[in-house]
Amino acid sequence: MDESLLTPYYEKIANQLNDIIPGDWNEIALYAEELGDTRSAIFYFNQSAGADFIHCGKIPDIYGVDRKIYFNLMKAISITVKELRDEYINQEMQAWSALTFLLNRNFRFRTEFQYEIIKEVGSYERGIYWAYEKLKVIPKDDFE
Repeated sequence: MDESLLTPYYEKIANQLNDIIPGDWNEIALYAEELGDTRSAIFYFNQSAGADFIHCGKIPDIYGVDRKIYFNLMKAISITVKELRDEYINQEMQAWSALTFLLNRNFRFRTEFQYEIIKEVGSYERGIYWAYEKLKVIPKDDFE
C-alpha cells in the first residue's frame, strides 16, 4: 500500500471539518459510513479540552450558518470519505464500511475502520451508538 496516495484524502477531510466550524475547536470526531449505495457522516466537536461534545447538526444554530451551506459542506465531507474508500479499494485493500476520524487542534489525526456493521439498525442508530461508545455522548435531542 502506498500511504502517500491516501494522505491527500485525510488532509482534505481535516480541512473540510475545520472549514465547517466557524469558531475555535479543540477536538473533532467524525463517524462516516460508506456502504456503496448509501453513505452518511456525522461529527462531534468540543471547543476546549474537557468540554462537552457538540453535534455537528447544531452548527447552523450556534454559529448562524445557513442550513443549505451547512448541508452542502456535510455532503462534501461524505463525498471525500467515499473517495478515500475508493482509493483503499484501488490499492487492493479491504473495503471498510465505517470510518472514525479523530482530529485534534494541531491537525494531528487518527483513523479507525470498521469492516462489519450491524445492518438490522439504521445509520442514525449506529451513529448514536458510536457517539456513546466513542465520546460518551448521551442523546438529549434530535441531533444527538
